[in-house]
Amino acid sequence: MLRRVPPLMVVLLVALLATGCAADRMRLPRFDAAFAAGNYQRARDMATQAVCPSQPHRALLWQLQEANLSRMLGDYPGSNAGFDRCERAFKHYDLENAGIAGGKAVATVLSNDSLRPYSGEQYDRIMVNTYKALNFAALGDHKNARVEFNRALQRQVRAKERFAEEIGRTKREVAQQEGSQAGAGGGTERTVDSPEAKSILAGQYSNLDQFQAYPDFVNPFTTYAAGLYFLLRQDHNKALDILKEAHGMLPGNPVVAADFAAAHAGRQVLGRVYVFFENGVIPERREVRLDLPLFLVTEKVLYTGIALPKLAPRNAAFPYLDIVSNGVATRTIPLASMDAVVATEFRKDLPLVVTRAVASAVAKAAMQYVAQEELGELAAILAAGYAAISTAADQRTWSGLPKEVQVAATTMPTDRQLVVQCPGAGSLNIVLPPCVNALVCVRIPQAGAPAAVQLVPFN
Repeated sequence: MLRRVPPLMVVLLVALLATGCAADRMRLPRFDAAFAAGNYQRARDMATQAVCPSQPHRALLWQLQEANLSRMLGDYPGSNAGFDRCERAFKHYDLENAGIAGGKAVATVLSNDSLRPYSGEQYDRIMVNTYKALNFAALGDHKNARVEFNRALQRQVRAKERFAEEIGRTKREVAQQEGSQAGAGGGTERTVDSPEAKSILAGQYSNLDQFQAYPDFVNPFTTYAAGLYFLLRQDHNKALDILKEAHGMLPGNPVVAADFAAAHAGRQVLGRVYVFFENGVIPERREVRLDLPLFLVTEKVLYTGIALPKLAPRNAAFPYLDIVSNGVATRTIPLASMDAVVATEFRKDLPLVVTRAVASAVAKAAMQYVAQEELGELAAILAAGYAAISTAADQRTWSGLPKEVQVAATTMPTDRQLVVQCPGAGSLNIVLPPCVNALVCVRIPQAGAPAAVQLVPFN
């Protein structure tokens, strides 16, 4: 007969395991609700409170949220200071991951991805530099705006190398873990490569096929925004190379085509207003639990499930905006699907996520076996409890990013009054300063939320 597990021991075990990930799991839904409703100041305060001053890199996700909201609230110096902290955190994790110790690798495999510090996706890094560039441009600091656009473009090139480094790191972690666990030898690779596992995963992630495909780690919004910036700064040679790439990705977009033609002809752009509509919110990550047939030395285990994230797209705020200038309405058209940017990287990262999840399940199964054989049934029950409670998917994401970016180009209004009409939801009047051209960024996360506007004049 199994001995009764003391209730207090169970409570303590649950509390111990839940502590590491409960904070973000509870904060994110509350933050997302405030953000989507347009309570931007409250959302920024929530993000600020989640950052630990003594270890700021461990709250990278919240620093991304905070810096983005500072941008939306018009605090461009504060936003860039926040994004600078994010870049220092990126560097910290790059250095830490490059020299990750065997003991630490085993410890992370024995838990789950949601207990790892959030170190940022590749598109996070690219968008940090993109937003910094727009902030500097809005402040009239074109020297630093140019630097940040160049960094964003370079990050897109470097992303493939970073991903290759992550593949190598994951393989080392799994090898170290399996070398330290009795009964685990080779179980991860055999499980991941099994026809049963492949069939289950293919069925679970068939929805990824619905997303438009972009080149690996390339964000069309970043590429076009950089090309447009250099075009409006009359750097036609630089603009031509970048807009050629953007036009290649977006051959059917007439705004991009017109700007590429202007750069190719060396023609100066005069009296134009460009509007970027940052629409909605990127996909939510939901947890799905799967039972895969694990390849182990023994089958004497009580729990062997895995938990994985799955993308769940959210609704757009509006299908389009109408931009009225000099009495003429111009409708925004799709430029870049951030859903597709996220899905492209998610699809590429999924094998690594699955490998880590399976490696964790194999390690926990081996731990249950050892507990049963050496310590008895009570220890086996506790080990199984640990396996069940510590199996969780990483659902964290920089939810301040938009679902998509649309674009419109129109003539400069003679009265400097630009009207932005939201279908069925009123309009917004934007007063443009005296300038030759202008770029206006309009951010609306959800219908009913107030628009956040960033204005960049070009002289």
